[in-house]
Amino acid sequence: MNPAFELSEYQRRLAKVRSAMSDKELDALVIGDPANMNWLTGFDAWSFYVPQVMLVLHDHPPVWLGRQMDAGSVALTTHLGAESVRPYAEDLVQRDGVHPMDAIGTSLAEFHLEGKRVGFESDTYFFSFKAVERLQTKLSGAIWVDADLLVRVSDPHDRRRAYIALADSTADALARYFAAVGATELAVV
Repeated sequence: MNPAFELSEYQRRLAKVRSAMSDKELDALVIGDPANMNWLTGFDAWSFYVPQVMLVLHDHPPVWLGRQMDAGSVALTTHLGAESVRPYAEDLVQRDGVHPMDAIGTSLAEFHLEGKRVGFESDTYFFSFKAVERLQTKLSGAIWVDADLLVRVSDPHDRRRAYIALADSTADALARYFAAVGATELAVV
């Protein structure tokens, strides 16, 4: 599988996001919307339903932080290298007393964001209040700034392509699941 777009297009998109970050005086940006992660890097996996984020810095390639089982998709669908993949353990998903964002927050802390202005997407379906709250607790020394709509897919074709890619991966995963459990097409419909 190849990245969704050429390296030059990825670099153009990253420069656009970093420029918008500079305009808002942000040192870092935490992207929680899967469509925005996809638009920026091409990242495409069946992972939108579990906590994951993309960290954008001015002096480091974007970093994907998400579930271990989805980490391989970074190399398959983006131009990001191994230094840009920070997975958390599977046993953190949907368990009482733990939350994946705690592990993600610990990983983000390694980027020394204390006293830095960190933007985050405040109005996205897949980046819950609890997720943001857990990150802010782990990085309480950071200055959190509402950066909703900073990553804005202005070209309707790009937005449509991002959602189509997400829908395709969802449909593929469902088809594999139903085949694995032996469901017939009639049983599914």
